[in-house]
Amino acid sequence: MDKAVETDKDYIEELEMRFEEAVDVWHLTCYQIYGSDGYILQLSALKNENRKLKAELHLIKKFLEEARRKTNKNFSE
Repeated sequence: MDKAVETDKDYIEELEMRFEEAVDVWHLTCYQIYGSDGYILQLSALKNENRKLKAELHLIKKFLEEARRKTNKNFSE
């Protein structure tokens, strides 16, 4: 792919190719991070799921504690 740079025209063409490659990489990276299924959305979804699971765990612990108090039993044993 790389050709020998012998003239100004060859040099300019080579620079244009390098620039286009860099732009393609930039667009791909931006899409992977911010795209429709990018890292930002995945991270947000995981944070939301974590928040929901923590709330659910809190309710379960609260329920078990109430049940333990009502029956005078320790469920962890």
